[in-house]
Amino acid sequence: MQVKIVFVDDSAHALQHWSALPAQPDTHWVLVACAPKITRRASRWGNRSTLDKWRSKWARSLFDDLLARSQHLQPGKVTTQVAEAALPQITAQLHVDYPGAELLDWRRPKAISAPPDIDPTTGPRMATALAGLFGLCLAFGWD
Repeated sequence: MQVKIVFVDDSAHALQHWSALPAQPDTHWVLVACAPKITRRASRWGNRSTLDKWRSKWARSLFDDLLARSQHLQPGKVTTQVAEAALPQITAQLHVDYPGAELLDWRRPKAISAPPDIDPTTGPRMATALAGLFGLCLAFGWD
């Protein structure tokens, strides 16, 4: 039996990848849910058990959506797991558990904005203006 480990964080994006695959009836799928990163502000207000419950609930809804909408996933041939550590650690552990498994990263790519166009003629003038404003603040004792 062929084993495929799939890292997912969005069901719609993962289903696009599954629709491109031919039917593979003799495949054991290991789904690893990669929950969105919890911001520092949110983690400060929630304790560890609350954040773990949220992560589990989020992963359960992701897995339910994937199992309901994908023809490739059959309930007897799917193992689910929530990523609770760094991905290199999880990957190493999964390769120990499933030697020879194929690793697929079907997480939605993060949007990376292009660096802004910098006009070299406006840069020095802006720096000079900011330095002058800073000097005025120091001269008048503004904090």
